[in-house]
Amino acid sequence: MKSGYNIIGAKVYRIGYNIIAKFSYIDTVLWYNVSFPAIHSLTKVPFLSGEGMVVTTDFLKRIGFFPEVLAEDSYIAMLGLIYGEKIGLIDSIILEGAPSSLADLVKQRLRWYRGGLECLKDFLVKYRKNVPLNAIVKICIAYLQTVALTAPFISLIVIVFSFFINIPSFLLTLAKLEIISIMLSPCALYIVNEVKDLTLFLAPLNWFLQSFIALVAIIPMKIPWLRTTNRSSINIPSYSEVSMSIIDT
Repeated sequence: MKSGYNIIGAKVYRIGYNIIAKFSYIDTVLWYNVSFPAIHSLTKVPFLSGEGMVVTTDFLKRIGFFPEVLAEDSYIAMLGLIYGEKIGLIDSIILEGAPSSLADLVKQRLRWYRGGLECLKDFLVKYRKNVPLNAIVKICIAYLQTVALTAPFISLIVIVFSFFINIPSFLLTLAKLEIISIMLSPCALYIVNEVKDLTLFLAPLNWFLQSFIALVAIIPMKIPWLRTTNRSSINIPSYSEVSMSIIDT
């Protein structure tokens, strides 16, 4: 904080030993090594995880302390951007137990996806008049990830419906390309050594599930905080012996 940073975050890898936990691990590795760098290079919008976040008391006082929203970490990072605060992501990794059951994984992602949409809604309602147009566009692009995540499931539905009704060829082609890219992604990631674990080849099943959850998150209905109650227990000293390896970027 002596360097002038009011908000600092770290990479948070969610780990565990069962297949549900490994899906979370794959997702977090891909987020910090592929998705986040791409989104940040385009928008400069910071995304920090609450488990690895440090915020100065001065900034918390300025924003009225922690906001009561589903994704308070994303909201704080967004406010930091709006207020022009210096935000940093340190080159370190925090290991957290991943959700150990399918139900907890669904609850966690539903909370994340709806939380991101809440951030965007509040920004557009409360802060857009004080932010330049180019910054508004970038924030919208960043926080509309939930909408983008619906593409795999919608594409799957389009292909299924094409067997029963007439679907425009352009739309059907886009849907097929989306499904093909999802199914081939594990091969590409394995080849370039982003993730080395056979669980990776089952990841498309998880990504279709995430896509469905994102679609549910968009539905305008009240969603409670949905606390993740069951997390994987981890043995930090020995985890490196069984975890999937990644390449630093």
